[in-house]
Amino acid sequence: MEISTHVSSDKSVVTISICASFDIHIFQEFSKVYKDGVLPGAKYVLDMAKTEFIDSSGLGMLLLMRERLGGSDTNISILNCRPEIKRTLESVNLHSFMHIE
Repeated sequence: MEISTHVSSDKSVVTISICASFDIHIFQEFSKVYKDGVLPGAKYVLDMAKTEFIDSSGLGMLLLMRERLGGSDTNISILNCRPEIKRTLESVNLHSFMHIE
């Protein structure tokens, strides 16, 4: 499995780890992970420590996730990005509505 999920015991944080290239090949799996377990008010954390690459479809999936989870009311953080992935995320201004570390 290229994506794993962990929900905190109090259901306040959902951590999604992406262990693959973040591209169209993981679209169905990625969508299923956050749509099946929507927890109102939860913080969503994407751990990209093992993500090697993101392309435009990956960027689109992040925007779609945000929209489907509640738009501007959604709390999403992206952690452990490789420098080149962080630059890509910032170059398309994702840092203006998602916390990126």
